[in-house]
Amino acid sequence: MIRRVLAALALFILLYGCHAGIKVAKSTISSASFSHHMIFTFEDFPQRLSGLPAAALADPEDFLALAEIMIYLPDEQILLIDKNHLIPEDYVPENLVSIDSIEGVFPGRAGLQLGKNAAEALGAMSRAASEDGITLIVSSAYRSFEYQRRLFERYSVIDGKDRGSRYIARPGASQHQLGTTVDIGDITTQFADEPDRTWMMENAGEFGWSQSYPFGMEALTGYQWESWHWRWIGKEALRMQNEYFDDVQQRMLEFWNENASTFREAWID
Repeated sequence: MIRRVLAALALFILLYGCHAGIKVAKSTISSASFSHHMIFTFEDFPQRLSGLPAAALADPEDFLALAEIMIYLPDEQILLIDKNHLIPEDYVPENLVSIDSIEGVFPGRAGLQLGKNAAEALGAMSRAASEDGITLIVSSAYRSFEYQRRLFERYSVIDGKDRGSRYIARPGASQHQLGTTVDIGDITTQFADEPDRTWMMENAGEFGWSQSYPFGMEALTGYQWESWHWRWIGKEALRMQNEYFDDVQQRMLEFWNENASTFREAWID
């Protein structure tokens, strides 16, 4: 009798132990990292990242897969530059090249430069535009800190610093200093009605170009609508912008500026 009781007790312990083990395993799985290269769990994902968009919560694995790619992008592609985030006075992009040397590009004046990757992306876009009967004339490209200072002072004399800063960046606050930004066509509001701008809106994204200051976004970007102002951020960052930040560059850059260090801390080789 005692042997039967002991046997039954042993069987109960064995079965209960296995059952408890399964429960622990399920609990472990539910909190395990769901990214191949980043340590995030479903529980801490929305807590560790500031300003996480709803679309990222709906598809966190795809969002993190894209973030993994962005970690390796050069700073000039996704660096936040605005009125509150300035670039150093002595910053000069590496590998500046004359866009005169890029096949298919139409500089509006001599001496315009871009970083090599942006210049190549501009060339590919310009050649595609030409095939569609569109000529993209580049009015402005890389600007040094000193060049931007003179430009800002000139327009400040005309309109005052406060009004001027709505359409001309102060020195250190210009995306042009990154060597990844161009102004296309006529730098006036009339450009918005030109075929060039229509083509850009429909096709620029295929080459990684993003409009920095869209219509109706001055409260967010700090600048009036500039239909001619385009920044090369690359296809990966543009996909992040389009799919998760309502196709608004500033929102994507602010999020990345706030959370890039968290992504890097979560990275595992």
